[in-house]
Amino acid sequence: MEVNASAVVAAVQAYAKINAQGQWIDRSEHVHLNELFDRMTQGELEAYARDGNLPDWFMQTVSATAVASQETGNDG
Repeated sequence: MEVNASAVVAAVQAYAKINAQGQWIDRSEHVHLNELFDRMTQGELEAYARDGNLPDWFMQTVSATAVASQETGNDG
């Protein structure tokens, strides 16, 4: 049997959706940036407008969602 790139990609995608317990997980995580900006204090908004600096909690929320998405094999 010949293995081609398409078969390898399909196998990796399938493997990425299996969790540590052997369960198929097909879930996605979404970050609604508008909701995160709504949570920012006036001072945080001013710092972002002035310097482009986002608060630590903002970046942690976005990063945590990205990590969760990678752990379940989803990117959206």
